[in-house]
Amino acid sequence: IARSLTHQSKHRSQSQPHEILLLEKSTHISTGITSRNSQVIHAGIYYSPTVSPLKSILCVGGKQLLYLYCRERNIDHRNCGKLIVATTPYQKEVGLPRLLELGKLNGVDDLRLVSRESIMEDRYSDVYEENVHCLGGIYSPSTGIVDVHGFVTSLLADVEESNVDFTLALNCAVEGGAVIGNDSDNHHHGNGGKGRVRLRVDGVEIDCENVIVCAGLASDKIAQSILMGTTLREMKERQEQLLQQQQQNDANDNIKNNNHPK
Repeated sequence: IARSLTHQSKHRSQSQPHEILLLEKSTHISTGITSRNSQVIHAGIYYSPTVSPLKSILCVGGKQLLYLYCRERNIDHRNCGKLIVATTPYQKEVGLPRLLELGKLNGVDDLRLVSRESIMEDRYSDVYEENVHCLGGIYSPSTGIVDVHGFVTSLLADVEESNVDFTLALNCAVEGGAVIGNDSDNHHHGNGGKGRVRLRVDGVEIDCENVIVCAGLASDKIAQSILMGTTLREMKERQEQLLQQQQQNDANDNIKNNNHPK
């Protein structure tokens, strides 16, 4: 359901044939959150390997794979690097060393501290902004930028040219759904016998073995509607009813005196 930049790339690694239906409510792919992507190829500095170990691993490894993929497909990108600057003494003395150490823990070994004087050297001219006044910074040479639209278009072409039975359905909005069945036959379809999912799409019902929801800010609402066996509209109406009921209860709680009509 819909498409995120990360999830579309996962299909590239699938070797087994699958029948995949991509439901996109817009007239083109990736016109939602992906189209508002910052287009930055992050080095992998900020995620804590203890708090968010998976994000830490995927960010660093994904950066390397993304550069390789862009070179192979001639996708516009640039390994331009970036400066993380400190504008206060605390950021310089505490913040920058912490980020430097965090980056090293994540396997980003090319970071280096840069003094205020060194930042203005020619080797940093591509990343230094003269209107930014700072006390020092960290130079990250592996940070870059990428043409997200070209990247997504290339991923779509990869899927269409693979051995996957793939169908892209545009202008198809998911209205809701429900989990149906829970028999042993479902084990043979790779969903562990957890039942199939019946989606309601523009008034049509579609039965699926597995559903992956990548609908941006609507992902949680669509997933919840499927688990509740309702539609998005019905769920919204129910939420509004519950809100009104809560507001009424709150109003009743504010009544301090016993008033009985005669």
